[in-house]
Amino acid sequence: MKILKKYLTIFKNTQLNVFLIGLLMLHGCDISSSPEKLFSNAIVERNEKNFKKAADILRKLVNSSTDEEILVKSNLLLAEIFYHDLKDFNRAIEEYDNFCKSFPLHKNAASSLFMQGFIYHNSLSDLQMAEKLYLKFLDDYPDHELALSVRWELDNLGINIDEMPFFKN
Repeated sequence: MKILKKYLTIFKNTQLNVFLIGLLMLHGCDISSSPEKLFSNAIVERNEKNFKKAADILRKLVNSSTDEEILVKSNLLLAEIFYHDLKDFNRAIEEYDNFCKSFPLHKNAASSLFMQGFIYHNSLSDLQMAEKLYLKFLDDYPDHELALSVRWELDNLGINIDEMPFFKN
């Protein structure tokens, strides 16, 4: 800082000073922590089976990024990691719910709501919550491509897959 003050007293050209200060500030910025770079790092960590580290990076992005595309991708990937990789079903539901609340009009809001019901039904065996979410899905998205799957899930709520005629033998 002393050097900068000394420089500013020596050189009185304000346009040049503003330019040089801007350059110094840019030089001090860490481009490696841009939202895009962090998202890429999360994918690398996931591919290397460092699921918790990937989730930590994505959580930071979800909590701090202002880029909607990065927020959407980070939130969905975070939910997917909790569901598929970490098998933390309650956290997966929470992340899918956060997505639905943050982006209710996004094209993936319907599938996020479906996943909540699906996890309650097939992973947590909470039939009451599954039914509630499936019915909400049908109310909110009656013509969605997943509506047929939701109806099937509702029709077979609580039935063991081994007991279904289709899957016998």
